[in-house]
Amino acid sequence: MLTTDTYTLENVWEEKPEALKEEIIDFWLVERALGSREQAEKRVNEVVFVARDSFGEIAGICTAYPQQNLQLRHNFYHYRTFVAAAHRKGMIGIRLLVEARDYFNGRFTQGHNPDIIGIILEIENKEISRRFTEAIWSQTGFIFIGYNHRGDHVRVYYFDEAHINPG
Repeated sequence: MLTTDTYTLENVWEEKPEALKEEIIDFWLVERALGSREQAEKRVNEVVFVARDSFGEIAGICTAYPQQNLQLRHNFYHYRTFVAAAHRKGMIGIRLLVEARDYFNGRFTQGHNPDIIGIILEIENKEISRRFTEAIWSQTGFIFIGYNHRGDHVRVYYFDEAHINPG
């Protein structure tokens, strides 16, 4: 576990007890992060880190799933973050992103999932897109690569020692 300011981040990528899964599902539903219990049940196995406040309550969650990006013709972890409304001023989203980036980068350099060469983000939050306009985010190393079909910013981070296939 990693403690940052008043938040504790717990890596749950490889192991999620049933009680934690239920807590995460309840968090998403109470916060209206997802539209249905069915959606939450499908997504809960994708959780990477859980951020808890000083009272032990979930403040934020990040998820990832492997998928090929058709434009880049390589496999990436497609990453998502949700932070509870009461905690959105605390930089939890960036901490979750950095921890997930470092965790997956470390796994990649150790030979885990060598066909997944990085992380890709689609920035649905328009305020983030308006506020953070640098081509390369200095805090995270994510690079702007264009827009998706909804007009959201798309950013990518390549893992250390990642290679692209020629042609």
